[in-house]
Amino acid sequence: MRSSRAAAATNRDLSQAVEEGRFRSDLYYRLAVFPIDVPPLRRRKEDIPLLVMYFLAQQNVKQGKSIEAVPRLAVPCSEEDAESGAVDSAPRQRPTATNLQDVERDHILSVLEACGWKVKGRGNAAEQLGLKESTLRARMKKLGIRRPTS
Repeated sequence: MRSSRAAAATNRDLSQAVEEGRFRSDLYYRLAVFPIDVPPLRRRKEDIPLLVMYFLAQQNVKQGKSIEAVPRLAVPCSEEDAESGAVDSAPRQRPTATNLQDVERDHILSVLEACGWKVKGRGNAAEQLGLKESTLRARMKKLGIRRPTS
């Protein structure tokens, strides 16, 4: 007899989806043999530093670096969270960018400015960002980043 194992994760209520006919009941009963409920990360904020260190260690190995710390992260939060202290570990300021593309653009711009707009060569922005030169140029084009003319 051949055995197989499957693991699946979702943020959906699959039992409700089965009742509504949006998920196959036979598949649900195969997946629901040993359910593990994990609260969302927004309810486990104490896990964030551990996750950051885990991913940092992976990137260190992958890129041959030895970064041991990450500066405090600005975590967007509601005024209510900030007032209640729900995000004590994060600065209580809102980022100026409103979406991921704006954050990426702002970060790339700040690194480019710090590197004197050097995209290649020693101490360049691509190296600082952990990107290939061609990848940085492609992102600059996508985000509409151009070197200012003097």
